[in-house]
Amino acid sequence: MKNLTKIAILLIIIGLLSIGTAFALSGGDLTRFSMAGTPENKQYQASASDVTELVVKASIADVTVTGADQSDIKIDYTEDRSINYNIKQEGSRLIMQSKGQFFFFNFWVLNPFGIFNSHKINITVPKELAAKVNVKSSTGSITVRDLNLKDNLKLDDSTGDIQLEKVKASKDINVSASTGKISLDQVSGQNFDLSASTGDIRTKQTQASGTTFKANSS
Repeated sequence: MKNLTKIAILLIIIGLLSIGTAFALSGGDLTRFSMAGTPENKQYQASASDVTELVVKASIADVTVTGADQSDIKIDYTEDRSINYNIKQEGSRLIMQSKGQFFFFNFWVLNPFGIFNSHKINITVPKELAAKVNVKSSTGSITVRDLNLKDNLKLDDSTGDIQLEKVKASKDINVSASTGKISLDQVSGQNFDLSASTGDIRTKQTQASGTTFKANSS
């Protein structure tokens, strides 16, 4: 165990020395040594009438779903060498999933220095959406706003906050956050299942037939 600790400390020291060297060589601008490369903006579009379920599985990204006066589903996102996505339709299911290699240690240690890009996924859907919505993010926030769902809403975030604002669901709303808080403002649905392992659950002007809390609620 002591040997493993020494090795871990040695690796951290080597990493910090490498960052210091890169900082000196770059004149203080570490983005010149970006491991992720230049981000590329992309967009995917599908007809909402052809989709009965929207599924998003993101590894590291802030995901926002917003209702708007339109008939299509539009997904705006960025890709680089560290993160890219596979978007496909399987029957009536529209699935977006991150792919490729990503090292969480490198992200948390090096991202504050600008070596990795910040990833965002912005999804715009019709305000009146008939499809189920299922969003899962390993690291990053999830936000859903201005939406009237005819089906279920399921949000799952391992590390990050989840926020719902002006959302109505004809069926159930299931929200789970392992590390982060859950905030609901002007949200209604048949049943709420809200679970936060480490963080508060805050509700304001919410309405449901039944609600299950698994955290400190206020």
